[in-house]
Formats: sequence, C-alpha cells, structure tokens
Amino acid sequence: MEELLIVFDTNVVNRLSPSSPRADLIHALRSSGHHRVGVPQMVLEEMVAHQAKRYYKAHLAAAEALGALEAETPWTPESVLADFDLERCQEHWRAAYADIFEVIATSGEAAFKGLAREAMALPPAKDSKPVTGGRDAAIWFSVLEFMDENPDEGVFFVTGNHRDFGDGSAFAYPMNEDLEGKEDRFTLLPDFDSVVQRFTKAVPGEDAAAAAAELLSSDPYLGEISTAAFELEAPASFVGIGPSGEPVTWSSWALLPNVELLSVANVTGHEIEGDTWYTAEAQWLLSGVVHSAADAESCAASVWQIKVLLTTGTDRDGSAPTLLAAQDPALPRAEDEERCIAVVRRVRESVRRLGGQAQQLVLPDVTRSLRPLLTSLESSVTRQLADSLPKFTLPPSLTRIPHPYSGAQIAKILANSHPAYDTSWITKAALRSLAPTTGPTARLKQTDDVAENHESDEQDEHGGEAE
Repeated sequence: MEELLIVFDTNVVNRLSPSSPRADLIHALRSSGHHRVGVPQMVLEEMVAHQAKRYYKAHLAAAEALGALEAETPWTPESVLADFDLERCQEHWRAAYADIFEVIATSGEAAFKGLAREAMALPPAKDSKPVTGGRDAAIWFSVLEFMDENPDEGVFFVTGNHRDFGDGSAFAYPMNEDLEGKEDRFTLLPDFDSVVQRFTKAVPGEDAAAAAAELLSSDPYLGEISTAAFELEAPASFVGIGPSGEPVTWSSWALLPNVELLSVANVTGHEIEGDTWYTAEAQWLLSGVVHSAADAESCAASVWQIKVLLTTGTDRDGSAPTLLAAQDPALPRAEDEERCIAVVRRVRESVRRLGGQAQQLVLPDVTRSLRPLLTSLESSVTRQLADSLPKFTLPPSLTRIPHPYSGAQIAKILANSHPAYDTSWITKAALRSLAPTTGPTARLKQTDDVAENHESDEQDEHGGEAE
C-alpha cells in the first residue's frame, strides 16, 4: 500500500487545542502507523503566531485593567502582573504543536518561490490589491518539495482556502504546471470532517466505553500506568490520603504503586485500517509506599486523572497506551474516600505483618544490617502477594545489603519459610541493583557474575550447598 501524508493548512487547524478531540484523532492517525500527519513549517509558525497574538492582547488588557485598579485604589494593590514573555509563549506552542504534527520543512527555496509568486500575483497568491499570499505560496511549495523528496508517497492536502487553492477538481495556472507528473499522488480535501470520513470509522459510544474500560483494566495496561506513575516527579509535592484518612504529602513512590481503575469517561473510538483506537479520560487509584514530605516512607493513596490513547491492535510496538495529558495525583473525591482508605490500610497491615515475619526469619547476626531495608523489601513482597503488578523497581538503598546476605540469601530464607511465595524475582532484583549501571548489557553480565560468586562463596564457607 502506498504511504500517505495528510498535511493540513493553517485555516483547518488554527487555534487547535492540544487536549481537543481533533488533536486526539491526529494522535491516533499518527500512532496507527498507516498514515503520516503533518503541517508545513510555515503553517506551524502561523499557528504559533496566532496564539502569541492572543497572548499579547490578553496581557495588554490585563495590564490596562491592573492600571485602572491601581488608579482607583487608595492603597497600593498587591497584584503583580508577570512581564510579557513573547519568546516563552512561542516556544511553548511550537513544542505543543510539534508533539501533535510531523513538521514538514519549509526550505529557503520554498519561501523564496512563495515570495516570487506573490510578487507576480499568481496562484496560490492573491491577485487583489494589496498583493498578499506569499505564505500560502510557501506552504504550497513546501508540499511540492515533500512530494519530490518522497516519490512513493501520496499527499492529501487539507485546506479550507478554496478561493486560492481551488476545490481540487482542477488547478489554475501555474499550479497545474507545478503539479505536472504528481497529479495522481495529490488529493485536495476541503475540511477536517473529510479527513475523519475518509480515514476513520466511528465506533458507537457505548461500545467504545465498554471496550476502553476492558483494555484499561487489563494487566499490560495496568503495568504501563504503574510505571508511568512511578516516574512522576513532583515540582513541589503531591497529596494523597493515609490509613486514617489524613492527608499525606509525598514526592515520589518508593516502589511501583498498585493501580486500580476508578472510572472511565468521555470515550471516543475510531477504526483505522482495521485497528480501533480510543481516547478516554481515566481516573486511577494509586496506592503503595511513598516518600513523604517528612523524608520518611509511609503508605498513601492518590487519584490520578489522565487522558489516554489506546488501541486494540497488538501487532505493533505502539499498542501500549499513550498518555495525552495528565493531572497531578490528588486527594480522592468524597465518594471514593472510603475505598481509598481501605486500600491504604490493607497495604499498611501487609507491610506490618510481613515486617514481623521477615525480622524473625533473618539470621540474628545480620538482622541489624538488614533492618533498614525491611520496609522496602516487605513492600515489594506485599505487592506480589496482592497480585497487583508484574513489574517493580527496588530502591537504591538495597545496595547497602552486605554481599553475603543479598537478594539470594533473603529469597532463600523467605522461600524456606513460605514455599508458596515466588521469591525468584527478589534475587534477580537485588543482584541487579548491586551491579554498576554502565549499560544494559554490562548490567546483565555483572548480575550473572555476582550470582555465581555468591553461590561459590556459600559453598566454600559451608563445604557444600548453602543451607
């Protein structure tokens, strides 16, 4: 199948919100792997310019309003308006739109040709006075350059500027000559709806909601969400709820959190080339051991709301969910408080129970060395017993375990006392944390070497297999 590029003109995507349904659909089209979706660089700059103009007008209005307030206030108001920062605004919108679209280069030659076309008042530049349309012509030549550089790709150019570009049935001189030899690879579409109708098939709302909820509740997706939550970094702090319903201020997870799906809303679905893509707003209940603001470990639960793109397709790496937008983890709603508190209490009780078991199991002469690590280790075992997640990360503090009593020894002690536990992961994780982080290959080799050394040390010490 011929590869396709869907390229938008400014008038179709102007003032596009990154959180809008249109942006979600563009993400889905790009993620499907069947289509490229882009804008010429000139379009990107026009979109940025329009947002910057709105920011300038809003800032100017705020400054005038603040000046009027100061003039009528018999004391000095405390309100302070931040300085106008045009460059920061432009950088923000360039990054936001570059995340949505593939940016098609507008070369210097394309820009020069556009200005020359404007000077001659020839399409797609305007023939009215004053003569304008140089940017439209530069966009046109950007698309033509892309077609020259990608002779195997067809282009669907989406524009609402029918006066200058026509309706696609025929092209005015000299645009018809510009397209010579490319006519069979170029299609003009009139608006965004025509893109939706041509490249997607809508999924009924109820079916989409049910399918999205089922996908988001599956183990692979829960694992991905847990990993994404674990990697969150708080500029200041997050807030959650503790075992007694008290607020807990925390900065990061000590270990991968448990994840439960609370709710799914605003689901849309589109079938693209046989795969169905959904966007949904999901609320997750995250629970586990956190690093609190008091620089200590405690148990907490928070609600995390995200907008996610997901698919039923499993034949590509992109089948993992894509986080389109996310809020900071926060306190649960009143109707979810009781459930959250119950979850945190279960985590706390599991940690306490396993803490007592682990301290009784560890050999007396190493109990003191291992004690600082028990909370983290017990939390990991707790998560496994709760059958929460297939993946986890142990904290750097694990490197303080004395080598003779690292993960292999701890796993053996727990396995002997509780044979129902699968403790093989403890050995692997502990040894992995001991190896220098000099790259994935080196780390794996170091892990194998450390494991062999532990086994040989124990055999030498005890004259055979370690007990």
